[in-house]
Amino acid sequence: MNRTDEQARLRALASYEVLDTPPEPELDELTCAAARICAAPIALLSLVDGERNFFKSRFGTAWIEAPREGSFCAEAISGGGLLEIPDATRDPRFANQPLVVTEQMRFYAGAPLLSAIGTLCVIDWMPRTLAPAQRDALLALARQVMAILDRRRSAIAFRKARQALHVEMREHLKSLAGSLSKLRDSPADLLTAFSSADAAAQLLDDAVDLLGVPGDLRLHRRPMDLGLACGILAADFQDPAQGRRTLFSATGDCTGLWDADRLTHSLAVLMERALGGAHGAPVLIRVDALEASVAVEMRTRAISPKSAGADLRLAVARAAIAAHGGWLEERRDQGGVTLAVSLPRS
Repeated sequence: MNRTDEQARLRALASYEVLDTPPEPELDELTCAAARICAAPIALLSLVDGERNFFKSRFGTAWIEAPREGSFCAEAISGGGLLEIPDATRDPRFANQPLVVTEQMRFYAGAPLLSAIGTLCVIDWMPRTLAPAQRDALLALARQVMAILDRRRSAIAFRKARQALHVEMREHLKSLAGSLSKLRDSPADLLTAFSSADAAAQLLDDAVDLLGVPGDLRLHRRPMDLGLACGILAADFQDPAQGRRTLFSATGDCTGLWDADRLTHSLAVLMERALGGAHGAPVLIRVDALEASVAVEMRTRAISPKSAGADLRLAVARAAIAAHGGWLEERRDQGGVTLAVSLPRS
């Protein structure tokens, strides 16, 4: 894993605000289920930080954390699929690992969590292998762990956005009240009043949408060409006179069953975010058809400065993408920022 990917991975992990937090019953149930299904004496929900593995949930052990270097979980997140080690003493990567040498650990199987933030893993003191059904179950349980963590992150974002909304709404309403009190003196104040009222109304609309974050958003799925939708948005946002330039490309069949209204709104929020920090440089927008999903990337020099309203709209967009089973990620490097979206076709 290169440095850029590692930084993106650590940002994704930090966004869940779960490191060094106490166990939670909902996650403990899944860890226990992993141990029982795999007939393993130990199961762990391991979150891989920069220097350590933090065990958010544990079954059969009191371990809280362990060094990351040379660990099984650190290896598991780099592979992309389930990592199974039948006998660690016969694997040169782990034969000298302290748990193997001092604790006589032999068997490990770990299912990576989305964005490689950690694993759901099982451990045994005897060499063995999992049955195919056990492997499938461990992967399914890892997906359930991510669903819980995603709901938890959405709830955190909701609380923060609601607090920020109060601040920004008060500012818009104060501006509106001040403009209305001076309408007789200056027609320009009427435009200010309309602008403040429109911004306040948009924030209210976004707040109503965001109220659905803790639960499931209602999706009205229908066939949609994501490439066409992004192309139209890119053209609409193009305004060279204002220093807003977009370069768009799409490859393959980019159709799927999605809620067109919600996704179009979400993509517009992301495009606005990308253009807001571009400072005249073109924003590169690319849509690629994959086998079971469609990927959208927006490459920009920087993202627009943070504000309460922008954070709220981003939370709404993230919730809509997650409701489709997709994910949104910001990848930063020395050359700029990439807003990456992946959406399963159905």
